[in-house]
Amino acid sequence: MSKLTPLALYVHIPFCETKCPYCDFNTYAAIEPLMPAYVDALTHEIAAWGAWLGRPALTSVFFGGGTPSYLSPAHLAKLTEAIGAAFGWPSSIEVTAEANPGDCTPEKLRAMREAGFNRLSIGVQSFDDAELRLLGRRHSADDARAAVRGARAAGFERVSIDLMLGLPGQPLDVWARSIEEAAALDVDHVSVYALTLEGGTPMEADVGRGALPEPDADLA
Repeated sequence: MSKLTPLALYVHIPFCETKCPYCDFNTYAAIEPLMPAYVDALTHEIAAWGAWLGRPALTSVFFGGGTPSYLSPAHLAKLTEAIGAAFGWPSSIEVTAEANPGDCTPEKLRAMREAGFNRLSIGVQSFDDAELRLLGRRHSADDARAAVRGARAAGFERVSIDLMLGLPGQPLDVWARSIEEAAALDVDHVSVYALTLEGGTPMEADVGRGALPEPDADLA
């Protein structure tokens, strides 16, 4: 690979306030004391890669997880500053952070925007509160709506939301209402994911022992 080849950068933030029962990603809850050390380690790794690659220009930056919005504004700013120092960071590139609606306070959103993020990917998953409880999400449908409005008010140029379908016992009309809500909101993109029951997750165990119905493959 040429040291001058433009690159996209992914930054993994493994922290979550709680782990959702369907999730088998490389994420962890209740380890907040490790956040400062993890951010410090990331800044050193970012600097090392930037130096080794010859400070190439970046085409995009994506903070995924986990829950990047669970980090403090100071930690997020420290990471974006490290990226700007280690790589070419044209003002035109897209800088995305995944966010939980419950984290999207006006103060947090303004701080993220000031740190250089210009695109927010909000993990809405559903606009039905009963489905959100089933998924173990810590936000409500109202929180999700407020997060989208807040992102626009904070100056995010691009806003995306995630929705999930094929949930255990999910009625088609409830799914349709979530789609209608998404279409009515001021968002630029909607990503739709079918639920996959991953082995070893609490939700897979609940379906296996009959506590939850098998997801409808035809709906998904």
